[in-house]
Amino acid sequence: MPEDPGACANNLREADITLELANQIVTLAPSYGFDTVTAYANELSEICDQANQYPSAALFLSLHVNAGQGTGYEDYVCSESRIEADRLRGLLRIEVMNYLREQGFGDRGKKYSGFYVLKYTTMPAVLCENLFIDTAKDAAKLADKEFISGLALAYVKGIARALGTGYTGGGNMIPAWASEAVNWAVDNKLIVDVNGSEEFYRNIVVLYRFYKRFLNIA
Repeated sequence: MPEDPGACANNLREADITLELANQIVTLAPSYGFDTVTAYANELSEICDQANQYPSAALFLSLHVNAGQGTGYEDYVCSESRIEADRLRGLLRIEVMNYLREQGFGDRGKKYSGFYVLKYTTMPAVLCENLFIDTAKDAAKLADKEFISGLALAYVKGIARALGTGYTGGGNMIPAWASEAVNWAVDNKLIVDVNGSEEFYRNIVVLYRFYKRFLNIA
């Protein structure tokens, strides 16, 4: 376990919050169609070395709590040239921000940075800043175990969406052949409920194919 507590305020430590969040994500992940490996260390180079032992990993996710007396959520990838990281980040944040908006928090936006763990991991990497530990409203939620559980579930749903594992969160599996089309339909606000019959999924796929053909997208 790392000794660095991270940002501290309001009787909270960033390390404790992110550890609890990560542990809950790890527990939920298999039910949502993906596996996880955790990396803990005091040195950023050690974290990257641990992560890079799994070069075929689809995503490196770095969880943080912000400080600076702001409020809300923001996330980072290394640069606009990291196309796959940006794509995964865009899908992941849909579920996270849906949850945080319900809890009364705003979106500080998609950002780009040369943070060490984004630059020196070999797989697509996303760094997420979850609320502000030194803002009273944010800290109250970060201290709420029920809130953290809800946030963990939102992350798991977001990762499943990003990786295309197809789990809807409602006990059904979106067919793998339809997951890309369903994600497109949700992102474009064509549907809200992703649960449906096989005919429903086939209709979404047909619509998506017509859309791509119209725009001449391969």
